[in-house]
Amino acid sequence: MEHKEIEKITYILNQKNKYFRIATGGHIALKEYMYSIKKFDFFCGFSIGTDIVIPERNPAKNLEIIWLENIKQLINEKVNYSITITFDSDFNLSKLVLFLQNNTKPDFVTLSEIHGKSIPSEKIAGATKLISNSLGVKVLYGYRN
Repeated sequence: MEHKEIEKITYILNQKNKYFRIATGGHIALKEYMYSIKKFDFFCGFSIGTDIVIPERNPAKNLEIIWLENIKQLINEKVNYSITITFDSDFNLSKLVLFLQNNTKPDFVTLSEIHGKSIPSEKIAGATKLISNSLGVKVLYGYRN
């Protein structure tokens, strides 16, 4: 969506007293959106995906730079945000968690599965413990098969 479309939708949500978050992959600069949206009383923050910063999923470093800049701006402007991890065996979770520990301060983390790829409960439990202990935040469950 373009900035004007997002602003129109968020304006309507705010007028109807509906709480809302905006989900993004983090590969588009949020600065323009952040200043206009954070003024809304019912805006609860951004949910930022992690696929951009997982080398196995995205080898483009320029997008990682945008992602990191977004996180810095959210922290500096005191805008609430969470991190969304789409969990699978195609990447090193410990490496991602260390990266997040060094670069982020999310309010919480959402852990989701990839559609059609069920993760065993013991792996989800281990991932939850690693994330929670390392980042010191609550882990919520998103999409599960």
